[in-house]
Amino acid sequence: MKLHRVYFTKKYATGSLAQRYDTLQKYSSQIYSAVMDKYDATLKKNNWQLGGEANEFIPLHTLEKIIKKIFPEKLSFKIKQKKDKVFIRPCAAETINYYINSHFIMTKINLPATNRKLNIDQVPILMHEITHLLDFALNPIIPKIDMKLCKKRMYADMQNWYYELLYTDREIPIEQIENEIKKILRYLSIKDKLLVLKYFKLYLNSEKKAYEATKIYCDKLRTEHCRNLTYDDTYEKKCRIDEKIKLINKIRYEIISEGRKWYKQVICRLRYLNHHTDCA
Repeated sequence: MKLHRVYFTKKYATGSLAQRYDTLQKYSSQIYSAVMDKYDATLKKNNWQLGGEANEFIPLHTLEKIIKKIFPEKLSFKIKQKKDKVFIRPCAAETINYYINSHFIMTKINLPATNRKLNIDQVPILMHEITHLLDFALNPIIPKIDMKLCKKRMYADMQNWYYELLYTDREIPIEQIENEIKKILRYLSIKDKLLVLKYFKLYLNSEKKAYEATKIYCDKLRTEHCRNLTYDDTYEKKCRIDEKIKLINKIRYEIISEGRKWYKQVICRLRYLNHHTDCA
């Protein structure tokens, strides 16, 4: 099986979390500038006024070439038109990693395109998904945890629970979410419990970064390219990402504390048995 790459080598995926985020923003800014340069060049070539209907769109294959040219190393990804006619989420896009037998195959970015072309006003949506792609590339722990869950045959189930309980705008009480997560973790080892919680937290953090990017590039399009755009944070607020990250941290702390308590009891018991064995 031919293996593909979802993350950069240590030459680029290095540094503190803050440094990696700075690198993510640097590449995002370069991609945005290149995309808008292409858009402006098309306008100039056709000698149309800004907003001319024929120039409102950028082909997806052109976007893919632009992004691949900017990345310092080759990553396996494709940009496709999202097939669903009715979108569940307002952003109407998704970035999905595909795995076979716990091996990464490809990342697919599905965008709300028309005839395989993206409307210029949807560039913030593109940048939202590019943020996910770069987050995976610069933080190899994310796809590596995915692959660990695949190997344990837990990935599909945990992904479903993630969208059911965490990345959703459903108004589920936080206490109910906590109870449901604890039910999911109930029969897992401490190691696997922490693995699943890490998976949940990393993906929630990735969404937080992606929404920040959406707002930044929505503002840029409005101020620098005179597009009539207003960032709508309704869905983001309903998801309560920060609140759910705090919940994951709380559950993680409880599991670690419980594990330490159990370990301490085992050590004390072994010492007691060894002492009495020596005395005999």
